[in-house]
Amino acid sequence: MKVTLKRIPPVPAAKVAGMIYACFGLIFIPFLLIAAMAGSLSGDESAFLAAGLGVGMAIMMPIGYGILGFIGALIGCFIYNLIAGWVGGVELELEDSATVEVTPTNEQ
Repeated sequence: MKVTLKRIPPVPAAKVAGMIYACFGLIFIPFLLIAAMAGSLSGDESAFLAAGLGVGMAIMMPIGYGILGFIGALIGCFIYNLIAGWVGGVELELEDSATVEVTPTNEQ
């Protein structure tokens, strides 16, 4: 069966994209913490600052990625909806999966 994707609801799609990007941001936490730990071992007077910045970035990275993913998807959906209105959208080919019919029984 062929269907045409005429419109993507921007806010729900942006919520999902924001959560996915926040999860991508979680991937960077161990690397930022290792960098913070390495910076704090330098013995400088700025070691505390380096450690604090690394931990702060580890906290802010998933939040920042999530916010930017939300905004990017929101803008992308608005652009898609505008262009799909002009050219008709994307045609998708879907296959109907097999369904199983369940009949209730009256066992007492």
